[in-house]
Amino acid sequence: MPIARFEMPDGRIARFEVAEGTTPEQAQSMIAEQMATTASPMSFGETGGGAATGRLINRGQRNVLAEPRPLESALAGVTKSAIDPLLAGAQLATGNSPKINELVQRLAKEGGEYQEANPYSYGAGRVAGVMLPAVGMAKIGSIPSFTKLSPLTQNVGMGAVSGVLTPEETGKTGTELYKEQAKQAGIGGTVGAIITPLQKLAGVLRGPEQTPQMAGAVEKAREAGYVIPPTQARESFVNRVLEGTAGKVTTAQNASAKNQAVTHRLVAKSLGLPENEVIVPDTLNSIRSVAGKAYENIENIGTIKPSKQYTEGLNQIASKPLKALAGFPNSKPSPIIELTDSLRSDAFDGSAAVAKIIDLRDSANTAYGSNQKLLGNANKKAADLLENEIEQHLQKTGQKEMLDEFRNARQLIAKTYTIQKALNPVSGTVD
Repeated sequence: MPIARFEMPDGRIARFEVAEGTTPEQAQSMIAEQMATTASPMSFGETGGGAATGRLINRGQRNVLAEPRPLESALAGVTKSAIDPLLAGAQLATGNSPKINELVQRLAKEGGEYQEANPYSYGAGRVAGVMLPAVGMAKIGSIPSFTKLSPLTQNVGMGAVSGVLTPEETGKTGTELYKEQAKQAGIGGTVGAIITPLQKLAGVLRGPEQTPQMAGAVEKAREAGYVIPPTQARESFVNRVLEGTAGKVTTAQNASAKNQAVTHRLVAKSLGLPENEVIVPDTLNSIRSVAGKAYENIENIGTIKPSKQYTEGLNQIASKPLKALAGFPNSKPSPIIELTDSLRSDAFDGSAAVAKIIDLRDSANTAYGSNQKLLGNANKKAADLLENEIEQHLQKTGQKEMLDEFRNARQLIAKTYTIQKALNPVSGTVD
């Protein structure tokens, strides 16, 4: 249908649909008649609301909105909150000059229309609009000198600034204006002071912040089937209450029993064993024996020339014993120095490397058994250096299949030793 445009009393242009064949003169007459018979002095369209557009419908009635829609009220609330600090600043700078005063009161009146029509939508818009000024307040809060202040001082200061940046909408000017804004600053500061203990209470109820790493670990553990007691997942007041109701010891015991079964299932699966199989030391020895065949294949890979990382690794292992010897030259040299010196070589073949690895692993176990932890660690690290050299040699010579088998065997054997440390020899379960 054709669209007729009509200038409203306040200068805005309204658009209406009219019947085919209607002349401009007829359209103007029809619209004027409808406006005269249906518009009220307090209609929303006449009070600056922005919704005064409509159309003629078949019954001859005007479809001009008498009040704003919820979305319009929400947008008005956002706008009001966003511009309030600017208006308040202009008032403070000019003492609320006539032009600023007129603008503030006109916007307050128009905002009142939106608020009266849709109080909830308007209120939601005001809250959303506060986020824009809050960005500026947050920048103040990030100033280094400000962050050093106590939480109470920070909250009082932020509240006072917020109060000052609230427009005075009753028409006060000059000294009266500044008195009113000082009063608003005091109210804002008081609110900030009240909020401080509430923030502390919220912190107690919420508990310490959980790092993303911890949250991710807890989530993965639960996905695997582990039961995480509330206070271990996050030590908040609510979790302490929940755990206390069930009994902390009981909660931990129940979780431990369930988690032990989950751990055993996952460990067995990682070793390629049935989930419910009892794991004993002989089982782990058998796995190591099978995996060790990958080492036998290494004996024929040719000559290995140690890399720079190998030499640096030996130097690192011997660094502290050498430093001790330098300070006390008359003392007996540490066996770790002798160990690293014996491993320095320009080249060695695969079979020698494998034999030496076996020797170093055995020496590490012997040292650990006699409480010589430093010597045990040195032998273990030296064996790791040789295994790394084997991997690099396989990679350089393009023996990918053998490299994958060797890496998998290394990981599996290392895993069996770790599991054996946590193995319960009586029950055959991993604790």
